[in-house]
Amino acid sequence: MPRSAGSPRSSPRTPDPRRTPPATAPSPGTSPTERSYRSLYDAGTGFFRGRDADGEFAPGFDPRAWGGDNVETNAWGMSVGAVHDGHGLAALHGGPGGLGRHLDALFAEPETAEERFGGAYGAVIHEQREARALRSGMCAISNQPAHHIPFMYAFSDRPWRAGRSCTTWPDACSPGRTSARGSPATRTTAR
Repeated sequence: MPRSAGSPRSSPRTPDPRRTPPATAPSPGTSPTERSYRSLYDAGTGFFRGRDADGEFAPGFDPRAWGGDNVETNAWGMSVGAVHDGHGLAALHGGPGGLGRHLDALFAEPETAEERFGGAYGAVIHEQREARALRSGMCAISNQPAHHIPFMYAFSDRPWRAGRSCTTWPDACSPGRTSARGSPATRTTAR
C-alpha cells in the first residue's frame, strides 16, 4: 500500500472520517484497523495514493509511474493491494462490477517501460521490462507485489477470470516449469 503521513509506530493515528470513504461492505471479520487502508483511496482517481504531512494527496499523480509511494510497482499494481478485504476493495470500486472493470483495465493498460514512467527510481527498472515482455498490462505478474492480482477477480462480478489468469500466467512466467529442467527453484543439485 502507499505510505501514509507519519509512521504507525511513532504516531498512531485514528483515520480522519472526513478522509475515509463512506462505510463499505468489508470482508467478514475485518476490524477497523484492517480497513484503515481506505483512507489512502482517492475516489477521484480510483487509486490508492500517499498523503503528505497535512493529510492531502500528493500532487502530480500518474498511476503508471513506478516507485514513490509504491515499492517495486506503480499505483496500478497497488490498486488491488487490499488482499485481506476483497469485499471492501470491491465496494471502493463501486461494487463487484466496478472491481471487475478496474481489473480488466489493469490488465489492458500496456506497460511500456518508458523512461518517463521510471518515477522515483529515475530509470526503468527490470520489473517494468518484465511486465512489458509478458504483456500482462500493468500487472507485473513476475514480481511479488503482483502475485495476488489475478485472484482479486474472485471478488468481482467475473470470478472465472481468476482461474484463467492463475493458470495462464505461471506458464508465461516460468517456461519449462513442467519440463525436467524446470525453473531454478525446482532443480536439484544431484547428479
